[in-house]
Amino acid sequence: MAALLEKRYDLNYFKARIMDGFICYLDKSTIDIVQKLADQVGAPEYIRTPQFPKREKGDRKDRNRRRKNKGPELSNEAWEAIRNFEVTQIKKSEGINKSIDFVRKSLNKITDKTYAVLRNQIFEQIDNIIEEKASEEDLNKLNISIFDISSKTGFYSKLYATIYSELVNKYDFVGGNINTEIDKFKESYCNIKYTNPDVDYSQFCENNKINAERKSVALFFVNLCEIGMIKKDTIVDIVNEIQRLIINKIEIEDEAGSVDELSELLFIFVVDGKNVINDQEEWETIKRNIVIVSKMQAKKYPSLSNKCVFKHMDILDELE
Repeated sequence: MAALLEKRYDLNYFKARIMDGFICYLDKSTIDIVQKLADQVGAPEYIRTPQFPKREKGDRKDRNRRRKNKGPELSNEAWEAIRNFEVTQIKKSEGINKSIDFVRKSLNKITDKTYAVLRNQIFEQIDNIIEEKASEEDLNKLNISIFDISSKTGFYSKLYATIYSELVNKYDFVGGNINTEIDKFKESYCNIKYTNPDVDYSQFCENNKINAERKSVALFFVNLCEIGMIKKDTIVDIVNEIQRLIINKIEIEDEAGSVDELSELLFIFVVDGKNVINDQEEWETIKRNIVIVSKMQAKKYPSLSNKCVFKHMDILDELE
């Protein structure tokens, strides 16, 4: 029997995987299974509360077995704590709050298959909220919730952009904060944080969550621009600023993490938004800047990683 070949990996190999990343492709059958589960859970008729049927009383043998396996006796203090235990009261939403909760939950369930049904239900509930003369504070909270849910669900971003646009056109209280949200987004990518997981793993995970939400918002803005809710020059300004930040930060120590994240955002705005901004005057300049970074050598800059260089190459490939 032939001996198995032994393949060895040195430390540099693993460092390269960490810095450059890698792509994991799922086969179609796996993707189909995940999509089927998503469709079932997202369906309006899906009941999320689990049902636990009542167990039949056990026979005498079961009871005897339980008696033999009795645990240790409880102390007087423990019994006193049990007697004084207060059941947590779950407050049920009523009136306007119930309708607001319904809108939030319905937005979270939107998929290609549920869109038409949930869209009408959401409109109906918001109409009820307005008829019940909701306070300005309640409407403002609902407006913020609508934006947060719509903008931070990247998988169905086009659908959420569509329903958000419909809500803005139908209701005066929705969408008035869009410019504020754009400013918050700009502040976010100007202050990207990186934490070493070996130093603070919890903060590292929190940063990853923030980064994922930021990318979802970026895609949401691209889709809003595509349907005319955001001006094209707003997207172009964001792209120009991201490119300036990348060029500046690669010269600064310990900024590789933020540079990589900026490159991810650049990919979204340029690749997903190419049909939106490719007719703008700055388009050729944007592409030239991408070419420049794609030809840089990572080792010559303190905070330029191979991952960033490859991401710029990926952008160019997508634009061909």
